[in-house]
Amino acid sequence: MLALFRPKRVLEDDSDDEFETVGEEIVGPTGHVLRTQKPRLRRTSMARLIGVDLTDLELLNFFYHHSIVDILSANDARDKIWIQTTPSRVGCNPTIKKACLLLAAMDLAQRRAPAKYLVDDEPHPTSKPLESKKLITGYVPPSEEFQARSLVMFTALLKGFHKNLENMQLGDMSNYGDMMLSGTLLYITALAMGPLVPLINYIPGQGDLIGLSRSIRAVHETITGLSLTNEGESPYPILDIPERQYLPRERDLWETIEMAETREERLIMHKALHTLIKFYNMDIKGGCITHMTSWPIYWPYSFRELQQERNPFALIMLCYWCAYVHSFHGFSWWRDRAVEDLYTIVDELPLEYHYLVEWPLQVVQSFDMDAEDYLTGRIQILSF
Repeated sequence: MLALFRPKRVLEDDSDDEFETVGEEIVGPTGHVLRTQKPRLRRTSMARLIGVDLTDLELLNFFYHHSIVDILSANDARDKIWIQTTPSRVGCNPTIKKACLLLAAMDLAQRRAPAKYLVDDEPHPTSKPLESKKLITGYVPPSEEFQARSLVMFTALLKGFHKNLENMQLGDMSNYGDMMLSGTLLYITALAMGPLVPLINYIPGQGDLIGLSRSIRAVHETITGLSLTNEGESPYPILDIPERQYLPRERDLWETIEMAETREERLIMHKALHTLIKFYNMDIKGGCITHMTSWPIYWPYSFRELQQERNPFALIMLCYWCAYVHSFHGFSWWRDRAVEDLYTIVDELPLEYHYLVEWPLQVVQSFDMDAEDYLTGRIQILSF
């Protein structure tokens, strides 16, 4: 126990006493021969090395063994290469560390909860077998106390990310990797926050997930000086995807777009739909869900303007996207948030357009489909 009060030393034989080496023995100042010692590193706490307490160290350990495994399973082989570097960047980037801690805390809380699903709008104990996923009506929300703590942590994470965003400079590729990684983790964390970070929000002064996605997009555009989308193109985009798979109810989307009042609006929505189709086929090819998830990040700026103006046909497209991503509810950062997001959009639609979103509204009421059904196309043949 006395060793606890000794001054910190990197090496065990790093002493202030003057020693001289005689052969393989060490002679002290008084002439006594001391035992031979080989320098070796002292044991150091991992928590101290990365600047966290033991509670946070437990969360980071959980993230390394569980949360990051789930995130990697949702990505294709190409994206796994850089996302799997997340644990190694925790000690180097405070924003990445905060994102990992919050994701792990929310994931761990879900796994330890006494009930995961709602059956007939009542919590269904995890200790009791679930007869069928068709009985699920939603997910048990976290406690208000946990949501409050999560919101505080998310606010700190968001502030740190925007501070780094302000310090970015054109051509500074040294920070590009960490900024893109922290932006990706921030987006996943925002999804996991559920209704606390709504998909769209028309209340002045309050943000939403779509607005946050623009900040993440700004990382690429600020550093590289290149846009993620070709804003200047005017012709209808050409879908150059041989033997492509069709989106579920894709014909409905094309017909909806043709109902727009002006040719300019139709062109804008054609570009957005082109990207949606492309991302769906990329997901099928890569066996992942991340491209469809990131669709709002790749919106043309003009499509974002239509959404902010409450253009009914742009909102209908967003309703269909909610139906597609609802099949990802099995992932801890998605759960049933697409349901609330869809209802929020429908509330902004004039009543005369509600008949155009009957299919998305029916889809989000069912939890017996999953990401595999999305990738195999089973969602295309759902009947209600």
